Formats: sequence, structure tokens, C-alpha cells
Amino acid sequence: MAKLSVDGLDDLILSLQEIEDIPDDVAAAMLDAEAQVVEEAQIAQGVTMGVYDTGDTLRSIRRGRMKRAKDGGRVVYVTPQGVNDKEERNAAVAFINEYGVPSRKIPARPFIKLANEAAAGPAVEEAAKIYDEFLKSKNL
Repeated sequence: MAKLSVDGLDDLILSLQEIEDIPDDVAAAMLDAEAQVVEEAQIAQGVTMGVYDTGDTLRSIRRGRMKRAKDGGRVVYVTPQGVNDKEERNAAVAFINEYGVPSRKIPARPFIKLANEAAAGPAVEEAAKIYDEFLKSKNL
């Protein structure tokens, strides 16, 4: 009868559990790296598409801090913050630019959507670098 012997399986299982339970500081660093790429892309795309009158809206685009989503996942939002000189919410101004207002002859300039789509790959690459460092610290 054949005999199977495995050495180190318990260590491997423990290592895989550690990977599954990424510490909040590592997850926050990964998400922040992704959000930075998205933030820069949104601003650049906004400039390219002419979403620049006073510049308040584009200057207000910022990444937030990591939060826990309702499903237990972790998220970081990149959104326009605050109000402009006319006391209009920068998020509302961005929405108008994004979708347009035909009745006011304001064309849609979907700078956020296009920036998010273009930044998806580079953002994941930045997060992967941080995750790779985490794995190397665990000798994996």
C-alpha cells in the first residue's frame, strides 16, 4: 500500500489564511494607491475635455480614506469635495459636466467615466505592487 507524507502543510494553510485576512493597513495602502491613480486620471481627463472654467471642480477631486462597505468589503471613494465660490457643491457641478444639461445647452463631458475606465489597469498594477510586497514579507 502506498503512503503519502506531507511536510509543511500546516504552515501553508496558515500562510494562505494570512493572505486572506489582509491587514487593514495593507488594504488601505493598496486602495490608496489605486485611488491616487484614479484621482490623477479624473483631473487630467477633465482638463482634456474642457471641464475647466475656474478649476474649482477639478481641484476638488480627492480620494477619501478606506471605509468598510455594507458587504464587509473595503472601499475608497474618489469624488469632488466641498463647494465652489458660488456655494454650489462641486459634486453637483461634476455631475452636470458628466451628463450634460440639454435644456441649458451644456454638453455631456463624461470625464469621470472615461478616466475611471482608462485608469482601471494602472490602478490595479499599483495595488498589486503593494500586495506583492506584503506577500514577500510573509515569504510567499
